[in-house]
Amino acid sequence: MSESQTDRPRFGRLGKRPLAVYGVLAIGVTTLLLLLVVIYFTASEQDAPPPVCTTIDISQAETAILNGEVARVTVVYDDEEQTPTSPRFGPVQARIEYTSNQCAYLPQGVSARSGIYAMLGLVDFYNSNIEGQSVAIAYQRGAELPVALFQTPTLPPTPTNPPTETPMPTSTQLPATPVPTREPTTPRVSPEAIGTPASPIPATPIRSG
Repeated sequence: MSESQTDRPRFGRLGKRPLAVYGVLAIGVTTLLLLLVVIYFTASEQDAPPPVCTTIDISQAETAILNGEVARVTVVYDDEEQTPTSPRFGPVQARIEYTSNQCAYLPQGVSARSGIYAMLGLVDFYNSNIEGQSVAIAYQRGAELPVALFQTPTLPPTPTNPPTETPMPTSTQLPATPVPTREPTTPRVSPEAIGTPASPIPATPIRSG
């Protein structure tokens, strides 16, 4: 080999290895770093504690739905097949999930069914009339639900006050009005009433025989 061929620069090589080898290594290292970043953030999300659900009433849930703040509604009902006339038929629990990844429970039990039915009707109307945004509904069968959810709460008796006796009005005797007394007066006799005094009867003389 001549001296000119020995001193000629060899393009496409870095030392004794081609540049393509270093390119493959760089791509592999970059991919590995991206994979480590994804694993880190995934593990951080899994280690984060689940959100604590608050408790709201039906009116607050309806307001959140109309404002577009609800992403999902989950309704829980009895796992056993029930007829519509059975007291165990129908939803007894409901939970809403906000678009902010927070959640809230609605009042539960058979006494809250009418409110849950009303909320589901609002969600159906909302999904049918609002374009580009809808609320998902999930129905979940619950096994071994607490018996207390199917018991109708007993209202405490309303205390009644004993009737008060109204005293009968008593007749009050008015004091007797004294009759005014008149002083005795001497009657006056007019001369006309007295008249002329009668003349004495003349005596008849007795004749002797």
